[in-house]
Amino acid sequence: MVNKILKYMLYSLIVTAMTAGCSTQTNNLSNGKQNPFLDEPIVAQQGGQLASHTGTNTVSTVILKHDNNIIYTEYVRVGDKIAGLTVKSIDRDKGYISVEFSGEIELTGECFWEASSAAGAGYAFKIDDSDLNKTPQLDGYKSKRIISIKDTDYAQQNLPKQPCRVRLVLANLLVQNLTVVTHIADLAKVIEIIPENS
Repeated sequence: MVNKILKYMLYSLIVTAMTAGCSTQTNNLSNGKQNPFLDEPIVAQQGGQLASHTGTNTVSTVILKHDNNIIYTEYVRVGDKIAGLTVKSIDRDKGYISVEFSGEIELTGECFWEASSAAGAGYAFKIDDSDLNKTPQLDGYKSKRIISIKDTDYAQQNLPKQPCRVRLVLANLLVQNLTVVTHIADLAKVIEIIPENS
């Protein structure tokens, strides 16, 4: 009986400690925009326990599955799911942000060789309008249609230097807003070089 009481007291202390780190969240972000997560429950893992909060911040890691392809720079965390990809790492510095994703994404668009791109000399890929919502995009910026493909042996062997339409799979996407917004990725697979007039 004493053990049960002690366990209950310990559980109460854990719950109290978990909720003590929460503060009320306002409906607006610091930039005046609507907070996209205010009315959604947030599940936070803290100390091996799960705590569910609605409209609150916690001091622990908060994993969110975004309902769209927007990277909300004030809220994005490692582990978040955006456009089917998982946030692998985040680097914030003086208003700039770099978000690296794990996972693969299949896209259709135009591919062409660039002597100078965000990833150095290599291929650039212009996403079709129909696939633009499949790629993570930074909140507050115009959607970026060009992805720089890292110049690898695989890319050299599987993509022509002349412009072409292609369906491919990209991996390890990096989205950043340093001097300009750039998207850089690895070419994981070329599914199809699409013939002209098709």
